[in-house]
Amino acid sequence: REPDNVHALVSRGAAYARMGQGPYAIDNFQRALRIDPDIPVAYFNMGVVYMHHEYWSEAIRCFKIALDKNPEYAQAQKRIGPVKLNDGAHSLAQACADFKKGQEMGDDEAKEFIKENCR
Repeated sequence: REPDNVHALVSRGAAYARMGQGPYAIDNFQRALRIDPDIPVAYFNMGVVYMHHEYWSEAIRCFKIALDKNPEYAQAQKRIGPVKLNDGAHSLAQACADFKKGQEMGDDEAKEFIKENCR
């Protein structure tokens, strides 16, 4: 029987993601979100999968939704700046703004990036 528990689906999706099985991971995250569309970790994990497969705009969309659901989700904020640097559709200034938000949330890597690249 397929799990209908949101946390089981998210956990299974995360396991598929760790095994490099992106489509199965995405499927489980989406199934979890059909049950509970307000669970930020499912959006975050889906964003990580998209990021690893270089689907930059989808990754950004997922991280932003995770942040909409939980504005204190530092891990989601931490990912947006680097993804924007890779997607080619955003400027350095836009990425710096996201790194600055990450720094405000305690991201030390963001602090280093800002020091080296942002004014």
